[in-house]
Amino acid sequence: MDALLLDLKLVSEQLLPIIGAVALIFVCILLKRAAEFVEELTKTVQDLKPTIQKVDESVEKIQGPLDTAVKLCKTVDNMHDKTTTSMEQFGEMLSENLEKIKEIILNLIGSFHNKDMYEAVIVDEEPMEEASKEDLSHE
Repeated sequence: MDALLLDLKLVSEQLLPIIGAVALIFVCILLKRAAEFVEELTKTVQDLKPTIQKVDESVEKIQGPLDTAVKLCKTVDNMHDKTTTSMEQFGEMLSENLEKIKEIILNLIGSFHNKDMYEAVIVDEEPMEEASKEDLSHE
């Protein structure tokens, strides 16, 4: 058993530097590829810079109409709120004064009814006027 451990020690002493060198080479290759990736990324970002500027200019052009749309929406919201409040107040006023409104409507209906009767009297008088005109024309 001691011989096996001694042989493993000798093999390890010879293989460890070789394995370390191979690992170092892999780390160097990995670092080189990472550096290349960063360079390509930087180049891509630089290529996108004009596109980003054009998009930024377009957004600035659109900002004015968007602000107008936002103001319009706020105005519509305010109008809706005011209308809702007004209708609620109107409903409250209507329910509070229902008896007065009923009385006014009944008075109006009564006055229309009396007016219809007055027109009926006038309609009845018209044939009499025509008859009296005919009497005058015969004379």
